[in-house]
Amino acid sequence: MIKKSFQQFLKSLEKTMFFFFDFDGTIAHTFLHIPNESANIVVGAYSQALSTIWGKEAYELLHSVNGLQNRAPGELIRAILEQAEKEFPGGRQSLIAKAKVAFHEKFMGKPMNERLSACVAQGKGFPWVWNDKNPEQTITEFLVRAKLNTLLVKIGEHYPTPCPGFRYFYQKLRCQEPGSYNVSGIISSGHEVFIQQTFATWKIKCPSLLLTDDDLRGSRKVDYVQAAKPNPILVDMLYRLWLKSQYSQLPARQFEEFKEVAKTRTIYFGDDLNKDGGLAQNAGIRFGHFNPNHDPEKDNQVGEPDNFTFYDWRQASEILGL
Repeated sequence: MIKKSFQQFLKSLEKTMFFFFDFDGTIAHTFLHIPNESANIVVGAYSQALSTIWGKEAYELLHSVNGLQNRAPGELIRAILEQAEKEFPGGRQSLIAKAKVAFHEKFMGKPMNERLSACVAQGKGFPWVWNDKNPEQTITEFLVRAKLNTLLVKIGEHYPTPCPGFRYFYQKLRCQEPGSYNVSGIISSGHEVFIQQTFATWKIKCPSLLLTDDDLRGSRKVDYVQAAKPNPILVDMLYRLWLKSQYSQLPARQFEEFKEVAKTRTIYFGDDLNKDGGLAQNAGIRFGHFNPNHDPEKDNQVGEPDNFTFYDWRQASEILGL
């Protein structure tokens, strides 16, 4: 790319806005009870998946690390293994050995293996074979696919439902004024197939820019667990995904120049002040805090003056003038 054309590209960003979203609890109510379900459906799916790996120990293992705590799957597995080693020497290796047995006994035969293979988009996630050199990776992939095997069949009329006003906001976002360009993308510790099927059920177009846990597990360029929110590398990765649709390549120095301009035109929306708010702060971008429970304490913790809190996506539309 010649210098002149790159400068023209930077100039064109004056008409471009980047709207990046968390998914769970921000776009969709995924952590909810649904009819005929005895427990929160995501927590239930995690518990069932962990039971598939470690049997009756699963509940105690999850309790020992104080539950999910909005962690990515790899963060949860690492926490469980580290906690087991703290509690007694050899605890980590004992859990790994049990997981290996379960992996080969329960998931390597057809048709279960075929079902689990379809839960993650081809080419994403960790390799679906046992890895003795890094068993933590295989156990994480084990957890993800077992969890999705439970969750995907739940998608339907009652689950998951859009967060209040999201359909309205998203429609406004897609109704662009002449000459303007709104770019929407999702950064989620969730999973591509689940997100795409959810949008399809709602009969609205899913953003083409998706950066999920599946991408991070499949990446050789980043440390999977360290790249979890609030690491700002996630915003860089989503910018690069968008740039691929604009140019075949962009040298490192020009990417940094692009990023400095793009950051001033980016808003990230999320419901978790630590994970999502921290991501926005670390990336140097504006933050819209979705606070559906009207928690007044959280209203006062949004950080920079340009940040804002809202309870319904219609409010966000008004704040942003959409």
